[in-house]
Amino acid sequence: MLTDERAGNRTQAVGLADALGLDYAIQDLRFGFWSKLHIRLLGASIIGLKRADQVSLAPPWPYLILAAGRRTAPVARWIKLQNNGQTQIVQLGRKGGQDPSPFDAVVTPIHAGLPAHPKRVETLGPLNRVSTVALTEAAHAVSPFDGQPKPWVSLMVGGATTRQQLGPAEARILSEQVARATTDLSGTLIVVTSPRTGPKATAAFIQAVGDRGLVIPWRANESFNPYLSCLAQADIIVVTGDSESMIAEAAASGKAAYVYTLPIKPASAWLRIGSRAHALAVKGGAEGGGLIAKIYRVLVDSGLLRPPRDMALLHTAMDSRGYVKIFRGKLTSQPPPVPIQETARVAETLRTMLKLDRV
Repeated sequence: MLTDERAGNRTQAVGLADALGLDYAIQDLRFGFWSKLHIRLLGASIIGLKRADQVSLAPPWPYLILAAGRRTAPVARWIKLQNNGQTQIVQLGRKGGQDPSPFDAVVTPIHAGLPAHPKRVETLGPLNRVSTVALTEAAHAVSPFDGQPKPWVSLMVGGATTRQQLGPAEARILSEQVARATTDLSGTLIVVTSPRTGPKATAAFIQAVGDRGLVIPWRANESFNPYLSCLAQADIIVVTGDSESMIAEAAASGKAAYVYTLPIKPASAWLRIGSRAHALAVKGGAEGGGLIAKIYRVLVDSGLLRPPRDMALLHTAMDSRGYVKIFRGKLTSQPPPVPIQETARVAETLRTMLKLDRV
């Protein structure tokens, strides 16, 4: 599999590889300046890689590549070209898999708003590595909850995005609301931050939580990662609504899971135009549409224009199916009737689509 330095991309690829049950090796790639170019300009090439990583790619070539993230797409296509088309590619993610035509299959979430395609496999959220086996192993790791009153509540924190706000003020409000809901249950709160949380928001979490819980700040090069162990050991999980990966992982845990929706930032002029064009295209798909809708769909199909990511759609889709609940000030440890099984479902679909059972 091909991955970059982004943990969410690696998680998707590893989770799918484990679900497929095939032997695999991980190729961590490092990218340079040219990787910033649009993947349509890069085509099937390795010019986006650092020189050392270009040299490291050599036969024997794999029969299957799981490529996660936009920057891995040209590299995967280059490998297929070197192998005379004998390598199959599964591209993961909305940025790399927007145009499915160069790949054998793409896996993208429904909130990406991408058009249907015979090679596209849609999911509610991104794939992940949360499984019964992974959770069982993580449950035996060192626990910050040990000896504390139940129910145990894990608050998993992401960070601000182009559309969602999470600064010190939002961190204080979030901490207060989740800590109060935990106290109402006489439980214990553990807050786990991430690289995107930032030092100012992290400091606000620590101050606001105080002696009502414990905040575990993210630290670079830390040997112990508390995220998966807290996910496995908690009775209730609350995740901030900015992170599609954390939402999917919380849903896959089988625990009582909540999404805390963050305040929305005002949309930029370009994003407002994109959202309006997307709405016209969706309407046009149902009613025949006008010229603007048709042009928009051509641009999206070609990969030249990307629809705006609709996180609210992800939240409501997960909530309506009972996999997670929208946090509204109260918590309960009642788990969902059935945990989401997206990774296993996608693996089964790909086995049939790519005839992997013959391998």
